Amino acid sequence: MRLPSDSHLCYCFNVLDEESGSPLSESFIAGISRIRASAGCAPGEAFAVGLWLNRRTMQTLSKQSMAEQFAHVLEKNNLYCPTVNAFPYATFHGGRVKENVYLPDWRSEERLEYSEAVVGLLSRILPEGCQGSISTVPGGYRQFISAGDIPAVAANLMRMNEHLAKIQRDTGRRIVLAVEFEPDCIWESAGEFIEFKDKHLSALDDAENLVGVCYDCSHAEVVGANPDSDISSLRRANIPIPKVQISAALSARMPDAKDALAKFADGIYLHQASIFEDGRIKARFGDLPEMLSADSLSGEAISHYHLPIFFEPGPDAPIRAAKKILLGFARVAGTGGMPSTVFEIETYTYSVLPGEVFSGTVDDMIAREYRFFLDSRLHNPT
Repeated sequence: MRLPSDSHLCYCFNVLDEESGSPLSESFIAGISRIRASAGCAPGEAFAVGLWLNRRTMQTLSKQSMAEQFAHVLEKNNLYCPTVNAFPYATFHGGRVKENVYLPDWRSEERLEYSEAVVGLLSRILPEGCQGSISTVPGGYRQFISAGDIPAVAANLMRMNEHLAKIQRDTGRRIVLAVEFEPDCIWESAGEFIEFKDKHLSALDDAENLVGVCYDCSHAEVVGANPDSDISSLRRANIPIPKVQISAALSARMPDAKDALAKFADGIYLHQASIFEDGRIKARFGDLPEMLSADSLSGEAISHYHLPIFFEPGPDAPIRAAKKILLGFARVAGTGGMPSTVFEIETYTYSVLPGEVFSGTVDDMIAREYRFFLDSRLHNPT
């Protein structure tokens, strides 16, 4: 779905496991058809999809015959793919993910080779004239990275930039690596990434910089970011922003909501959390169970838990969706303020959502998220 200034709206299909989310799966294509009909896509309008292609899927799709088959499936169903989520490298559903989602990180050849494979496929299916992007790990999880690892991270990002530049020269397709800031990683904010670039990636200023940023709204809520300031700073630093992930964080008033929050402390995903008082962070936690085990907490808890973006339970509910930042980006998308950007709705938590939040089918919920975002572009007050 195209937005003003040649931007795009899509959904991140890491919400599905690697089998049901396979782009060659008949059930996946059938689900897309149901979603686009319910989401308000005009008949005959090309529909954008944001794919998640982990290493195992890439091993299949990297074969020439399978890539051609995939391109045919997209064309036959009037679909196009402007972006790929290349963050989770391995299994993302059905078992403990937690901090393992950051592995392998940008210290490793495995992360570089996987990312290059994703870019290679995207370059073969990306529509002519459409900028592509792949979102990726923010360097690595802070607990895993030492000062001695930083040169390897920087070297691999430089190699990735060279690979992206070669793809552009050889195919005419511009694809940008989009580093996704996340709490407790070596880059959880725009300022940290700009500082890293100035110290370790300054050579990018002498070439076309194809190492950019994926700005995730939920992550920004948790760290108390100012998106207007961040976007301005990134632009001044010559860092592209090809992708914004539209996501809602979990918000709750402590200590009253402690019992309600316990339902969201699943054993699959990492839900970093902050406690805010008067707009300032006064405590940080690596995961929801860690926060819930702390004593004498008071203030607003905001956690990295992607709630459905339409979630509005009422003023007295213990759990709310923190979405001030995503609503701001909805306005930007409506006015064309970020040209060539992909706005990608990302709610990957449907498999672990408590029953009071989840009603209907996943396809129904995704379509509601589309409608909420499209409506918010036009009717959200400034």
